[in-house]
Amino acid sequence: MRRPFQPELIRAKITKVLNSVPFDNDQGAYTARNPLICRIRSLISTRTVGCALCAFYQPGPNVDTHKLKRCSHRDEAGEARPWLEMFRHYQAQGGGPGARCSHCRFPLMLCWRTVYREEMDLQYGSEKEAREKDNVWYKEVQCNWVKTIHRFVTSCMVVHGSAKNGGVSRLGGTVLDVMGWQDWRGLEENGPEHIQPWLEETGEIGGLRCPRLLVLFWLLAECSSLDERGADSSW
Repeated sequence: MRRPFQPELIRAKITKVLNSVPFDNDQGAYTARNPLICRIRSLISTRTVGCALCAFYQPGPNVDTHKLKRCSHRDEAGEARPWLEMFRHYQAQGGGPGARCSHCRFPLMLCWRTVYREEMDLQYGSEKEAREKDNVWYKEVQCNWVKTIHRFVTSCMVVHGSAKNGGVSRLGGTVLDVMGWQDWRGLEENGPEHIQPWLEETGEIGGLRCPRLLVLFWLLAECSSLDERGADSSW
């Protein structure tokens, strides 16, 4: 059986994905109907599971029986905890053009607060109508999709154990390298907190301004398909 997550396949997939996204620096173009927004929403939604690490290995309901921070099914689960701790203090920088959530500072169209209200409006028309006609009150939801991104990226950084560079997995290291990360020694010696400021900075996906963490999530999600993984998986 071939090695999982071969760097050459990951790099080829990244090139293909990057070339497939048309550039548009008009931030107003990134509405709910924009193909890129729809694609990233789908990637986030399908990775909203209990344990993103177990989801790499085995499909089925087991992934929702526990949270990643309490996973005892995989040897590398202990390596995930420093990443999860770092993300507890993560705060995207924001700044510049583009509508953002005032709480998580991710693009407004990619925050669960926005998506939740969209889904409720489609069903009831508006919050006022929902109360008046159906006695339904909208919930005050949190930025839960950001937590999904945290957990998925964490799992990608440790899946199958650390490789040579930076003490991260082959998958995580390859994608970070393509994105331009260079201080591998600092990452290995100081842990995930060393890369936190870099991930909080603003990057771009086809012109969409967003935290660099979202760029990382997007590439990891696109590159962790069955072809690159070489193993059974939920995704």
